[in-house]
Amino acid sequence: MMATFLLFKCELHINSEEMFFRNIFIGLQKAKIFIERFWVICPYRAQAGTVNATLQNRLGTEVASKVLVDTVERFQGQEKEAIFLSLGSNGENLDDLKFLSDSKRLNVSITRAKSRFFCLFDGNLIQKSKAPQTEDLNEFLRWVTLGKTNIRRAA
Repeated sequence: MMATFLLFKCELHINSEEMFFRNIFIGLQKAKIFIERFWVICPYRAQAGTVNATLQNRLGTEVASKVLVDTVERFQGQEKEAIFLSLGSNGENLDDLKFLSDSKRLNVSITRAKSRFFCLFDGNLIQKSKAPQTEDLNEFLRWVTLGKTNIRRAA
């Protein structure tokens, strides 16, 4: 599986994440790539709802319904050719960081992809996730950005 990272600076644009997904799926559609091969995993239901609404507004309900956008719990036990994991946080809130740092949730997110895994996250998360209670998130982000990391323990 190939891992690809995308740094997302949420402070630059108010709806950057939703626009990113809108533009990606418009591009895939224009390139005649089957968008039903892609899933978007979000940690929060509200975030998934916002991404869904943006896709429906721009692509139309019929086309947008081919792309499943939901929380990681929805995807357990299933696989798709390519996965976009959107962490959807700038790391300002320690509770968000702890939630994102759940090793089981990260593991399920990664292992849903058959061939391609893309991670969309705020570039500040690497620095902000260095606390002991968020080590799993930091290790994951280092793996995504560097392609390798020293594994402390199995998930």
